Amino acid sequence: MTASVLAGFWIYRLRPSWRLLDRVARRTGVEEAITVLADLGAGGPRLRAAYSLIGTRPDADLMLWLVGGDLESVRGPLLQLRGTGLGPHLEARDVYIGFGSPSRYAPDHRPAFLRGEQPGRYAAVYPFVKTPEWYLLPEEDRRRMMAEHGRLGRAFRVRANTLRAFGLGDHEHVVALEAESLEELVDCVEALRAASVRRYTQRDVPIYLGLRRDLEAAFRELMPVESVHGPG
Repeated sequence: MTASVLAGFWIYRLRPSWRLLDRVARRTGVEEAITVLADLGAGGPRLRAAYSLIGTRPDADLMLWLVGGDLESVRGPLLQLRGTGLGPHLEARDVYIGFGSPSRYAPDHRPAFLRGEQPGRYAAVYPFVKTPEWYLLPEEDRRRMMAEHGRLGRAFRVRANTLRAFGLGDHEHVVALEAESLEELVDCVEALRAASVRRYTQRDVPIYLGLRRDLEAAFRELMPVESVHGPG
């Protein structure tokens, strides 16, 4: 069996209590959070990217994409994050975890993050569940439809990452589509709606659209405007 790599998306929203803190407490909390995640990757879990969801979702503000050897190692920095001054004011909106590995239907295809590709400017992340009928189809039919799906997707500069998540949550896969252009992302997803495999999609929402930011910017954007630009 081909080795798999655990990856996950942790999606947070700020509790109203965050805005009740004074400016110094907010700044300290943000700096502590940045310190926890800034040095990841030296033989342990790594932060692939941090994303701001401000302006793209009414119910989420921050998304972290972590990659690690196992769940225990990935949980370490997340537990540390909870212990910062910011931690008590971050509410987990969703958690998507799964394993990245070569595709069952096209073994030469691997998720973009396993191919060493740099993260895209945008990431659209969502859970995915197929209908029970899909798994009762002959393997050859499933392979043919997935090949069609792949051909449609390759017409666009959108990088796909699919994680296997059977039994790990309320979904079977986690999908992350990375792109440099929102318009191209829209065009790609619209084109994929015409694939015959679409008939076997049971659920593929909610979608979290994140704008990739460097780690410091992603956390500092959680601060109210007056704290970012004001004195003191």
